[in-house]
Amino acid sequence: MHKLFYLFPVLIATSCVENVREQKHHTDSVTVEKSVTTPAPVKQAESALPEKVIAERLNGTVTLLDTVNGKPIARLHDNILLNAGVAKGGWIMAGVETEISAAQEKAMLFKKGQSLLIKGQIVGEALADIPLQATGQTKGGARTGLFYGFIPAGKIKAGSVIETALSQYLLQHSSRMLPEMQSFIKQFQLQPTGFNEPFLEYANYESSVDDPSPAYRTVLVFYKNKLIAIADSRHVKIPGTAEHKLDRGFHGYFFEDADSKLQQEYIKMFNNFINSVD
Repeated sequence: MHKLFYLFPVLIATSCVENVREQKHHTDSVTVEKSVTTPAPVKQAESALPEKVIAERLNGTVTLLDTVNGKPIARLHDNILLNAGVAKGGWIMAGVETEISAAQEKAMLFKKGQSLLIKGQIVGEALADIPLQATGQTKGGARTGLFYGFIPAGKIKAGSVIETALSQYLLQHSSRMLPEMQSFIKQFQLQPTGFNEPFLEYANYESSVDDPSPAYRTVLVFYKNKLIAIADSRHVKIPGTAEHKLDRGFHGYFFEDADSKLQQEYIKMFNNFINSVD
């Protein structure tokens, strides 16, 4: 989606999904979610998430592998920021951005034994020579390099996964009015799309791990300042919603009190829009 959704792939602060999507689907009501499965307890205590969640974070010290069940290439510390893709077979491909020197940038290589740095703080160590896939700069002017590897899916903090956090948030907040949703919107830095009026949408985007010009990931859909639906590129369990298949592999979750004509109106508008962009 190069017209509207281009995000520079080096920046980890991209919104963090599955790029292998089904082709166009007919809109089809599937099921009503009556309950939400509670995530399995995490064995070790998770560090607190920051006020703003821009991507997934590690839960504990993790060894990054060069491929699934492959060789170790880096040791990563707890809570560092990742550019994480979709879990497949229990594994996630993740991008790691670290500060680099001019020599590392010239060689496009991070050598074994060198420390990984974020904002001047050591966040890990290279366990092998690691080719850099891309380089860039932070807003402060520091050089950065990006490389990829694989980690077990269970090593991601549940609270940093927007779909999990949204389901839990809605269980804890009875009102779906915009003012009460603002704290969630701000924490996950969702932005208004400016499309599909009279509906008001707040969205983030897929990870650049899966697509260098990512599309929507999670879209909160409001009508007259009330949350009526969630459109998402991944499956979500939201209490009291019915799922509708949308085009290009998206899923629509409409709350039971949303008017059926309003639902169909939004489905049509969303599909028209998502099919109109590259």
